Amino acid sequence: MKRYMILTICFFILIFNINAHAKLKSHNVTVGMYNTYFSKDGNLASPTPDLKEVWQGVEDAEYEACNMTMHYWPRPKDLPKVEFGKNPYAQWWIAYMEEAFNLTNQDGEVRLKVIVGPLYSYYRANRAYAFNQFIRHLCEWEKDSIYAGTLGGWYLSEEPMGSSHNFDTGIHSEMVQKIREIEKSTGMEPHKMYIDVSIGGKYYDKRSLASFTRPADVVMISSNTFLWSTSGKQPVRKPNWDRIHWSTKQLRNVVYKDRDKHKLSRPEIHVVLEARDTAGYGQPTHSEMKWQIHTALSHS
Repeated sequence: MKRYMILTICFFILIFNINAHAKLKSHNVTVGMYNTYFSKDGNLASPTPDLKEVWQGVEDAEYEACNMTMHYWPRPKDLPKVEFGKNPYAQWWIAYMEEAFNLTNQDGEVRLKVIVGPLYSYYRANRAYAFNQFIRHLCEWEKDSIYAGTLGGWYLSEEPMGSSHNFDTGIHSEMVQKIREIEKSTGMEPHKMYIDVSIGGKYYDKRSLASFTRPADVVMISSNTFLWSTSGKQPVRKPNWDRIHWSTKQLRNVVYKDRDKHKLSRPEIHVVLEARDTAGYGQPTHSEMKWQIHTALSHS
């Protein structure tokens, strides 16, 4: 299970102790968490629902912690029963986003956005009617409702050139075009598009990286930025902090050059950092978490 923190490389957190019932102040940078549990999944630790916990952060914090999250696709057995003509996956995502809003909104203001996806595999398996219906249902649900703004964007694909799969750039582009067509037909403003990539891997090449990332408003980089779970020797006594800088630099060199060539605006670059102990050695520690952020900021 992937459980990581997503953050922009222009990231900061301010924490002050105040009354716990005061309104949490929002911040203008994106700070996210992968795979935040739905109440129907059960909580990870405290009795506080996970969607609320990732948003409000530590007890008595003045500033919100995360303002963006996602969930991986539900298992078929977890899908709700729906009436004929409704898409069960869309209904599941709608319930998830409604819970995110209901637990975290402040006076009706959206404070925790949800990106939906990864979409590529669902599109490849359900081209035409099922996929179109899925996107349309989500757009129609959000439009002119109290939940408007909760759907923070479309998560197009995750590591499309990874060692376990080799996605097709043509199918990927076709999916993006279809999403934009449906948004336009429903009268929705285009949502942000997200993609997660890594530098290197079995199917990696710079041309594919440029093609996959070209439609994205936000390009996230992971795997290369992981300092503990990807190490062959545990525990990791001396993390290679330079990996974070090296990876983001390689990504910018390819993506920015491609955008400039096509006279397109440059995307946001978000760095995915480790926030979960996967090897059982208590890493990353609290101080290592802070140093990850410091490293990303200092080389931005």
